[in-house]
Amino acid sequence: MRCSPLNGYKLKKSHRIDWEVQADKAIEAFDRNGFILLINDEQAEDLDAEVVIRPNMSVTFLKLMPLVGG
Repeated sequence: MRCSPLNGYKLKKSHRIDWEVQADKAIEAFDRNGFILLINDEQAEDLDAEVVIRPNMSVTFLKLMPLVGG
């Protein structure tokens, strides 16, 4: 794998990704505060909340990292 700072990881050769496994991992990470989800700059508290998709809306995933030494 090569890391591209703007686009995440790029695989050397393509392979099929199991979206169900990845979705389960994302839900687990959300539940243990591994990242926060911002929808139009408002933090989503629950993944089951209803969201109305509109033009020009923004969705941001922020990965939370522990501070060094603390």
